[in-house]
Amino acid sequence: MQREHGSYFLGLASDGDGTLLRGSRLAKATIQALKRFRAAKRKLILVTGERADQVREFPHLTLFDAVVAENGGVLYWPRERRTRCLGRKPPAELVRRLRRAHVRPLKIGRSIVAVPTSRGSEVRRILRRCAASWHLVANRHDLLLLPRGVDKASGLKRLLRLWGIPASRIVGIGDADNDRALLRACGLGVAVDSAVPSLKRQAEVRLRSGAGGAVVSLIDQILNREASLRKKIR
Repeated sequence: MQREHGSYFLGLASDGDGTLLRGSRLAKATIQALKRFRAAKRKLILVTGERADQVREFPHLTLFDAVVAENGGVLYWPRERRTRCLGRKPPAELVRRLRRAHVRPLKIGRSIVAVPTSRGSEVRRILRRCAASWHLVANRHDLLLLPRGVDKASGLKRLLRLWGIPASRIVGIGDADNDRALLRACGLGVAVDSAVPSLKRQAEVRLRSGAGGAVVSLIDQILNREASLRKKIR
């Protein structure tokens, strides 16, 4: 894809809860910043660990060109209401064993299973017994069970190939452990102020604002001071 209006970064890939949302709400200033970004002919991508059915409840979802849901397992296009599953369905034996062990709450999506972090040791033993080719990804209070090779980076890369946009032209922003793959995949990785320490250490840019405000600050920098941001990745 050719550069638009001389821009280098052609899109923003943002985590949802804890990055865009504060208390499940999208602030007015954040909404306006997202609209400015779209008006500049750049792509907005929501990259989240939420299940495909949960994503449809995300506020102002049609502001986004596409959603990478289920931590990379599902693609969703809000304006078209079209879904593409990228990962395998959770194995029946795995789900059965988790239920027998009374792992609750047990949240099952099209290609993801979310369990409480407190049950991590038991869930790992169940995975070994099932010999399932699935892996665990930490996400603050949850552990996400996913097919091996599926994460936020893999889902984003699949989407970008459809658009013909290189990942080096995307800015990624997040706050949690499961955003580490997202930041590694992007041309520039950004952490909000409230991010977990491991993500802050990894990020090229660490913003002083928290959820919502950090995205506003980042969009303003991309649109108004993009040259200074590019220096971060040289």
